[in-house]
Amino acid sequence: KNRENAKQEGQHQRNLALLREKNAAKQELEREKLDYKRELADEKKRQEEEKKENKTLTAGLQVKEDEDLKLVDNYAAQQKTLAPAIAALTPDPKTGKRLLDLGPIKNRKYELANIRGRSTDESRAYENLQSAIKTAVNIQTDAAKGVQTDRDVLRFADALIAAYGKNDTEATLQALKRFNAAAKDAEVKTKQIIESRRKSQGVKPYYGGEPAAGAQKRVKFSDLNP
Repeated sequence: KNRENAKQEGQHQRNLALLREKNAAKQELEREKLDYKRELADEKKRQEEEKKENKTLTAGLQVKEDEDLKLVDNYAAQQKTLAPAIAALTPDPKTGKRLLDLGPIKNRKYELANIRGRSTDESRAYENLQSAIKTAVNIQTDAAKGVQTDRDVLRFADALIAAYGKNDTEATLQALKRFNAAAKDAEVKTKQIIESRRKSQGVKPYYGGEPAAGAQKRVKFSDLNP
C-alpha cells in the first residue's frame, strides 16, 4: 500500500515538474493536482473494497447467518407451496368461478378421486390445498417445539387452519393470502438482518444490496439480540 502511494506521489511530482518546465498555465497545474487527488480517492476505495471482499464473519456470527439463511429458504418454500392453492381458490376474473370450492361432500369427493387414481383438475387443486394446510400445521408444531418462528407467520398459519376447518372457501382464500404475505414479509426482513449484520462487520453483502422492497420496517443490526 505505502509503496503504491509513494509511486503515485512520485509520478505526480514529476508531472508537476514537467508542467512547470513548460511554463504551463495555473489551470493545468490545478488540473494535475485534482487528477492526483481523484487517483488517491479511487485507490483508497479500491483498497477498501478489496479488504471487504476478503473479510468474513466471525464463527459465532456465521452460525447466526446460517440459521437466517435456512429461514429465508423456509419462507420461500412456504410461498411456493401456497401459490397453487391461492390460484385454485381465486375466482376467474372473467367467469367469476373458482377451480376449487370447499365443502364436506366436495372435499370427500376430491379425496376419493385422488385415492382411486382418477384425479381431476379440482381434486389435484384440493391436494395442493392440503399441502398448504400441512405447511401451516408443521409451523404450529415447530413453534410448539421452540423452533424460531415469525409471529405473523405463525398467527396466519393458525388462521388458515381455522378457516379451512370451517370449509369456508372465501375465508380460506383470504387466510392463504395473509399467510403468504406474512411469509414474504418475514423473508424480506430476514434478508435485511443478514445484510445489516454483514454491513456492521464490514463484510460484503450476501445478496449484493439492500433487499428492502416489501418490508414494513428497516431492520438495524443494533436492534438484534447479541
